[in-house]
Amino acid sequence: MAIDGLDRIVSFLPMKNRLGTIWYRQRPLGGWNILCVTLACYPQLHWLSAHNHIFDFEEALLRLGLGSFLGLGVACFLSFLGPRTSRNPFLFLSRKTPRQFCIGVSIILTTSAIGYPDQPFVTAVLLLGYFSNALDVLDEKTCYRVPWLSTQAIQRFLCWTIFLVALSTLYFREPELFHSPRFWAEDGKFFFAHFFNHREPVELLKSWEYFRIIHNLTAYTTVHTVSVERAPLVFTLVSAVASAIPIAIISFGQSRYWETPAKKLLIIWLYLLIPFSQETWLNLNGTSYTFTFASVLILMSGVTPANIWPYRLCIVISGLTGLLSCLFAPIFGVRAWLTKEREHLVLFLILASCAILQLAIVFHSAFILRDGIHMRVLPATLDTVALVIWARTLATIVSIDLAQFFVNTFSSAISSPHTYTWSAILYGFILVGILGWYAHRARDQGITLLITCFVLLSVFSTVFGIGGKGNTAFFHLTNGMRYFYIPAVIMALVLSSPILLSSRPYSMRRFNWFGYILITLMIHNGVSSYRAVNVYEESWPNWQEQVSIWRNNSDHLLKIWPRNWLIRLNPFEIR
Repeated sequence: MAIDGLDRIVSFLPMKNRLGTIWYRQRPLGGWNILCVTLACYPQLHWLSAHNHIFDFEEALLRLGLGSFLGLGVACFLSFLGPRTSRNPFLFLSRKTPRQFCIGVSIILTTSAIGYPDQPFVTAVLLLGYFSNALDVLDEKTCYRVPWLSTQAIQRFLCWTIFLVALSTLYFREPELFHSPRFWAEDGKFFFAHFFNHREPVELLKSWEYFRIIHNLTAYTTVHTVSVERAPLVFTLVSAVASAIPIAIISFGQSRYWETPAKKLLIIWLYLLIPFSQETWLNLNGTSYTFTFASVLILMSGVTPANIWPYRLCIVISGLTGLLSCLFAPIFGVRAWLTKEREHLVLFLILASCAILQLAIVFHSAFILRDGIHMRVLPATLDTVALVIWARTLATIVSIDLAQFFVNTFSSAISSPHTYTWSAILYGFILVGILGWYAHRARDQGITLLITCFVLLSVFSTVFGIGGKGNTAFFHLTNGMRYFYIPAVIMALVLSSPILLSSRPYSMRRFNWFGYILITLMIHNGVSSYRAVNVYEESWPNWQEQVSIWRNNSDHLLKIWPRNWLIRLNPFEIR
């Protein structure tokens, strides 16, 4: 309709034949006109939003007017390129497709420039996802055939692009962690300090409540290979590699839940942008949680000859790095029984063996060594478990403000047992109803197993996490963040399951408005909190300065992150 109106305006203009020729030659590329204007106005919108001048009418009118004039000039220039000739690079799609595609890109650029002016990676990832979406919905009739460029090649290119963008996101969340690395809590106090002061190879078998192979190997290797000054960098790099493993499984692995680049991008976003992940971010203590998520992804993946041994190795490391992955051993067994595939049985046997070993170590620590495991045996009541899971997973991923409202309400209700119990019953039934509805709608064995993983992991984390008396301290959103990071990610996957299971999730005929609204809320919530968290503080101790003081005074207790964490190092010299 808008184009028809412009047609009538053109017909009354002077030199109508000349202008009409340009206009009608340019009409098949109408989307490019909008895109050119958007690209010209994008830096102006970015500046207006970043400087809080978006509602300054005069400033906005001047900048956007100049940008629109420049964009229209570029669009008119493109019209002279001969839009109907085979040499025009803009005609790799049909007439209709580029118009819709360019309008979609324009909407993304405009929205991100206004909403996320200081987060360019949001724009890049949104554009990447939209391009992946366009690739998914294209068919043979709308594609311009390029002999040397196949759909498979484009798919591989997109997978590598998604992987590299995700790695860049890991870096740009807080580059200072790589430039000025640090030891975080247990990384320095329990692992580096211990292996620095006890250098015998037998210490590799050391366990703290349970066995942690990644921690032991990293600390032992670091002590014997690098200087004290560079030791935190090794820990950070190992943690970054561990965080990249789930990204690699999603980017290059095969699964019907992420068979397209757009779905891969969605799952990676949910993994990276879940709020309150700072406690597990780029520190060695967080690798047990990232490997736990890797085991969940392997549970949902298809096994091919190319990934048999990588998956086996990942399951071994997951099972020997923490207890959480071992919880999934029965679920791996159920999958092996359902699929009747040999490799699924092998993965189950590997994880079951690791679980048996970890249980033996736990019982040895609890009853023989009395190694502080009693701190975790603080049973939470059923109502506390229901309310904590509701607030720390479902509410948190949708809106931090909503989660804060719930935890404030639940905390104040503790003094009233009657209200507290009825609140637990209500929200417990709602949570069970949501999970049951998604399981019923999906009618998929993988989603059912995923929901089972969520229930096991969230209940175990709530009951056995260190959360004070009755674990009611978990009602504070910053307490025990590590325990609920992966359960929140799994819950996000469950809420996204209708889209992950759809063969054409972007078709308007199958548009799941509720699902897309939830995904939009989750991504916006994650993006808003991604850089706002306390990952790095300049006031926290500098490791290089602490080492310099220690070299002059071997009795000095080195300060690490966060505050009030100290470690003691014997006066040994290493390279």
